Amino acid sequence: MECKIKINMNNAAFDNPGELSHILTNLAERYEEVYNGDESHVNYIFDRNGNKVGSIMISKENEY
Repeated sequence: MECKIKINMNNAAFDNPGELSHILTNLAERYEEVYNGDESHVNYIFDRNGNKVGSIMISKENEY
């Protein structure tokens, strides 16, 4: 199984040094919602301002 997280930090929300920590903590707390057991699942990541800043993809296939 593999998890890929992409986050674009080129917006005003990341002027706050705690924004990345906030996003990663929320992803960890919501893991069961993000991954539902499908072969591949993608969920979008939003900053505190509601802007889409990335995605998380969890799949059963490893690319490594």
